[in-house]
Amino acid sequence: MEGEGLLKQIDAGGAQFISGANMNDDIFCLPEQATVSAKDGSALPWNNIAGKLKYYSCNTNSCWGVNSADDIFYRFSVTPSSCSGSRWQQVEGKLAMIEVGSDGSVFGVNSVGDAYQRYYMKHLLWSLIVMIVRLEKLSLRVFILLNLCL
Repeated sequence: MEGEGLLKQIDAGGAQFISGANMNDDIFCLPEQATVSAKDGSALPWNNIAGKLKYYSCNTNSCWGVNSADDIFYRFSVTPSSCSGSRWQQVEGKLAMIEVGSDGSVFGVNSVGDAYQRYYMKHLLWSLIVMIVRLEKLSLRVFILLNLCL
């Protein structure tokens, strides 16, 4: 991987595969077989995915990302053994950060800190999540905890 070790964002939400973006917004993933067989000090066979994203999050069969203009993208045909997927589809809306859960639920935060949610690609609209505080960053676990406490 060019710039190895320089990922600015990393996600381990897939079934034993890892994905992320580097400082140049290049997108990478490490397939399941490479993660389970990795040995200390050995080079990892990162896959470079076409496109530029500042944030990239995956579950077992899909990945979502946002670019530097806060445009949202969905990656088709992602599997643990073929984490590169097949093609991009731009999704309506603008988000600064995005996370996808293992159940297919997708959460995002826009540039002013409003949180949104949708399920899979089949739900066409983002739902605003009413919160007392605005978010700067999003973690699925932190988001669930905040919703339970507020």
